[in-house]
Amino acid sequence: GGEGGGPSQSQLLMQHRMRMSEINSKMLQAFGPSQTAEEGKNILTAAPSFPQTAASRLHQMQMDHLAQREAFIKDAGAELEQMKSSFYEDHHLEVLEKDGKPQVSLDAQGKPVVKEGKETPVQKTVRMEYETQRKEEVKEKQRVERDRVQTEDRKGITDFMEANRRNLSDPTIQNELQKMILLTQKKQLKLQREHDLEYNRAGLPTAQMVALVNETGDALSKMEEDHLRIEEATPEAAQIRKYHEDITQFLHEQRSFLGQQAQEEAIIDPRKISFNLPKPEDQLPFYMVQDLQDLGVVEAA
Repeated sequence: GGEGGGPSQSQLLMQHRMRMSEINSKMLQAFGPSQTAEEGKNILTAAPSFPQTAASRLHQMQMDHLAQREAFIKDAGAELEQMKSSFYEDHHLEVLEKDGKPQVSLDAQGKPVVKEGKETPVQKTVRMEYETQRKEEVKEKQRVERDRVQTEDRKGITDFMEANRRNLSDPTIQNELQKMILLTQKKQLKLQREHDLEYNRAGLPTAQMVALVNETGDALSKMEEDHLRIEEATPEAAQIRKYHEDITQFLHEQRSFLGQQAQEEAIIDPRKISFNLPKPEDQLPFYMVQDLQDLGVVEAA
């Protein structure tokens, strides 16, 4: 995984999938104020129950898979360090005085100049400073790129939600929004993966080392996809998906019922007419709200 300024791809995937096994009680609490305690209790009793055992089992499988990926990354990191140690037994980066201090010499393409001969302690210190500096430069460049992409993505989703603000509880609109969210998550995961690789390649002197980083990234990506397929094909994941469908339907019915009640009350007593549009997060299923919070589109409560 990379330290390329932000969570790694595996962490993002974990966060995204862990959401399958979470319940947002705020959605149920949202009905509280407009009912008596007895009505509130009845609604909660009627709500589909969360499959806790299935969620725990799925969570354990996810943690086992995560441990496998972390062990793979650790082994690949050790292999790269071994490759570097061997390389610097017989080679070193040319170091020249510049602005009164020793610095790694760069060629016309901005790559370090490699020379034959074992690396000295001074050359090692200068080389490690160079590697750190290169990684910092890459991290800053990536931060700017990530901020720009995330700002554009947020604007696209926000504009869509604003344009459809009166109809966000419509399943067709929700499907469109869900597609936008998934595309955005995929795009940001891809960018994160590219950033991880770029960060881990920064300052490496040979094509062999760069190839090892690229191969490790590809293998890790495949491992994540395989793990994801296995997790999502389990009966536990199916139970949680079914629960999400049931609870979304249940909340939609409750909301419709409460909206109907409010309309009837407004007919009886016009002072109770509400001119405020409900907040987007009060019209959407909670798993979508959590995704929107993660993307920075709506603020976490």
